Amino acid sequence: MLGQSKDSKGFPYVVKALEDVDLEVRSNALEALAFFGSRAVETLIKELKNPNQNRARIIEILGTIGDQRCYKVLRLVLVQAKSFYSRVQAAEALAKFGESAVDPLIGSLSDPDCYVRLRVIDLLVEIGNRSTVVHIQRCCFDQSRIVRESAKNAVEKLTTPQKEGLKFVVKED
Repeated sequence: MLGQSKDSKGFPYVVKALEDVDLEVRSNALEALAFFGSRAVETLIKELKNPNQNRARIIEILGTIGDQRCYKVLRLVLVQAKSFYSRVQAAEALAKFGESAVDPLIGSLSDPDCYVRLRVIDLLVEIGNRSTVVHIQRCCFDQSRIVRESAKNAVEKLTTPQKEGLKFVVKED
C-alpha cells in the first residue's frame, strides 16, 4: 500500500483516491493517509467535512496522529458534531492526548446525549486525574440511570487509594 512506505511520491495519489466513487477505495485511501502522519493532517481535516467520507475513521486517525492541529479540530467536533457517535469518537480521540484532554472532556459531561456523558466519564477515569472528581460527582444526579451509576463507580475509582498488587513469597526448600 502506498501509505505504508511513507513514500512522499505516493501522497498525491492517496489524496486523489479519496475522491474515488468506490467506497472501498476511499476507505483504503484513509487508511493509507494514517501512515503519512502529520503530513496528512490538513487533508484529513478537509475530508472530515466531506459527507461521503467515513468521519468516525477520520476522527480516530486524527487522534492517533496526535498533532496539535488534530487536538483543535477534535475539540470542535466534540462540541459541534450533530451525531452523538461523532462526539463519542472525538472524546475517545481526545483522550489519547492525556491530561490536556481533561478540560474539553469535562465540558462534555453536560452533553445532551447520555452515551456521550457515559463514555466521557470512563475516559476521565482512564486519564486518572483526581481533580475531575468534583465534575463527575455532578453526574451522580444525572437524569440517566446508567450515567448516575457510572459516575458513582468513577468517583469511587478516583478517590480510593490504589492498592499495590499483593506480593507472594515462595519459600524454597
